[in-house]
Amino acid sequence: MADNENNANPAASLAFGPEDAKIINEFLKTQSHQVFKIPDVRVLIAQARLERLNPEDIRTFEDHGDAVIDNTLTHNLNALKKAVAFNRPSQLINPLCQIQYVQYHQQSLKVLTIGPRSEAEIFDLIAAGFLPENIRGLDLISYSDFVDLGDMHAMPYDDDSFDVVIIGWVLGYSNDVPKVAEEVLRVTRPNGVIAIGNQHTPMSKEDVEKNLGYALDDTRFETAQDLLEPFGKSVDRVYFSHDIHPTMRERNGDLMVIFQLPGE
Repeated sequence: MADNENNANPAASLAFGPEDAKIINEFLKTQSHQVFKIPDVRVLIAQARLERLNPEDIRTFEDHGDAVIDNTLTHNLNALKKAVAFNRPSQLINPLCQIQYVQYHQQSLKVLTIGPRSEAEIFDLIAAGFLPENIRGLDLISYSDFVDLGDMHAMPYDDDSFDVVIIGWVLGYSNDVPKVAEEVLRVTRPNGVIAIGNQHTPMSKEDVEKNLGYALDDTRFETAQDLLEPFGKSVDRVYFSHDIHPTMRERNGDLMVIFQLPGE
């Protein structure tokens, strides 16, 4: 009878034991990009690492200026605890990695991701083929060795530090988008690639406040072109642009754009 029960549920025999987990962990150390290619694995590992944290392990950058909108920290700490939008970075990273310039130089490119919130975005970049030692994150929240604490309006990096800068769904938290653009251009090298994503929502700010329980006076963008405008003449070549379809503007959606800076 026992054999029949096992045959009725063969998947039960696939459960990993301690020795299997040890093998996988060793593989992860040397071939993490292969493991992280599976989206559910990225999310599971990111969630597990987050759940193991003690409250004091999550650090916040309180010394930001008025250019950061009110309740940004509150909103993102809540979203972090709920593991919100762990798969969203792929929407930008996937088209970014189709650019020939990025493909050709990927192993040497220095990458900055602004506002990753969780390690899920870091794992997504590793899965895409960027080397872990070349990836930095910058956020008002950090619990990860990959993510520096800081404000995108005054970044703690030297000029021309990065080849790729990702600004994923954080421009809306700024009251001074031109200052963010100025800082991004400062830390990005000539010929560098910049990828931006931002949410479009039909909800009024009053409805957002009612839904969240606190105000979130975010800066809003209507088109992908709006995301490009703060960068002015520094936009040399647009590789990817995504607008909300006219029939879907009454739903939440995402505006995205990827462009390259001029060379020296």
